Amino acid sequence: MEAGRLSKERKNTLRDSVFEKLKALIITGQIPPGGRVTENEIAERLKVSRTPVREAFNRLERDGLVIGRPRQGYVVAEFNITMFREAFDIRELLDGRATELAAANASAADKAKLREMLAECERLAAIPDRSTREKFEELQVGIDLHRVIAEIGGNEMLHGMLCGILDKCQQYVWT
Repeated sequence: MEAGRLSKERKNTLRDSVFEKLKALIITGQIPPGGRVTENEIAERLKVSRTPVREAFNRLERDGLVIGRPRQGYVVAEFNITMFREAFDIRELLDGRATELAAANASAADKAKLREMLAECERLAAIPDRSTREKFEELQVGIDLHRVIAEIGGNEMLHGMLCGILDKCQQYVWT
């Protein structure tokens, strides 16, 4: 029984790992908007079988980051300034509620983590003549801060929706 559970945990870890790696390739523009990609290409690139890649593409399609094309693979969804503004408007609404929930539910450890992340954002913002890398690092820490706030709030649906919108906004900024 224990071995079966461990096997399932490994599969979930591989599935999640492939999803996160593929999502990062898309969000950072390494696979650009409008770019076509297949399960085989990604499986070879990540050195995994096609099954976790297929599952990752299905999740990314649900999240709106790729569009499936029968017998052709997938195309990375394009995200224009109008879509960015609309996503940002929704993000503001979700962030407000996530912050309310986090304030009500945060433990002392959660608050310490948030203070640490905020201090890192402030440190990066205070660097004069920041490099592009430092600007993107600040952006990433800020996005991670929003994700953590939503996670602390404890509303899984809100967390998922907010993370999806943050991914799309991040993709727009990177590309």
